[in-house]
Amino acid sequence: IKKIDLNDGNWQDKYYHVFYEDTDSIKKERYATPTQHDLYNILKAFCLFRKDIGYCSGMHLVAAMLLMFNTQEQVFWILISITDNSQKYGMDNLWRYGNPDIQLRIFQLNKFIKKILPKIHKHFEKLEFKIDDIAKPCFFSIFLGT
Repeated sequence: IKKIDLNDGNWQDKYYHVFYEDTDSIKKERYATPTQHDLYNILKAFCLFRKDIGYCSGMHLVAAMLLMFNTQEQVFWILISITDNSQKYGMDNLWRYGNPDIQLRIFQLNKFIKKILPKIHKHFEKLEFKIDDIAKPCFFSIFLGT
């Protein structure tokens, strides 16, 4: 599946339709392992169940880690539970199209660094370093891709 394989962060624009096609392109992949098939099944089921979210960069890392310790069905329901609208975990608005909560998370991280690590914050300001590019992938993958 192009969305999973490419995982370039711009999936919404180019590859959104892939999960909604009838073909199972990964099933045709000769060298895919059973675990890769399981991961594909989980992400496809999630995207079909939560069409308002779809697939987002970093989601595969979370699902893959969960799949190490759980069945396909358990991983699917865990993904559903962390993306419910109760804001308990808040992943729905990080993984949703446009990532509406990412700026809030970056703002919170900057304030945290400024308060807890003032020397580092001053150094970042001196270098005109913005933490956004480093922090975004971490938030999307719940810090699994770091």
